Amino acid sequence: FPLWWGEYDQGRVLVEAALERAEEAGDLRTQGDCLKHRGYDAIQREDGPDLAETARRLLALSGGSRGLPLRGLALRFLGLAHLFLRDVEGAQRALVLSMDRFRALEDLGEPYRFHVLAARGYLAEGLARQGRLEEARDLVEVCLEECRREGFFRGLRFFHGLGAQGAFDRGDR
Repeated sequence: FPLWWGEYDQGRVLVEAALERAEEAGDLRTQGDCLKHRGYDAIQREDGPDLAETARRLLALSGGSRGLPLRGLALRFLGLAHLFLRDVEGAQRALVLSMDRFRALEDLGEPYRFHVLAARGYLAEGLARQGRLEEARDLVEVCLEECRREGFFRGLRFFHGLGAQGAFDRGDR
């Protein structure tokens, strides 16, 4: 898929074209997939306004109990959008709501543990942006331990990156 291969312009054109066709056809699943790709692209660019718009569109699409995973993701996107827009309190509210949605799915036996951890990682980033570096470090350490325990090796990379960023911010080389 072009967005994941670094062909951003072509990837964005393809996602928008697919999204438009899915909307015309009333294909909710494809709309959700396109909006997810659009959201992940906005995260790569740290584009708060675009990510917020994408999150709101995902929220509108995620009605009913079958939309809970999409709602959880949309809330995480919204939390990150707030973080990119320097609204740490808004980010925290949305990220906690995202974690709640995914925990509810876990209670039903669905495997969404990493989604909860990802939101916790972004909470740690919010703490760091508030200058609460020790709290952020402690939260990242908890996430790293859980990734090790659960075998989330891609998560280890993500949380080590957050930890390294926090260490740098603390002046710890």
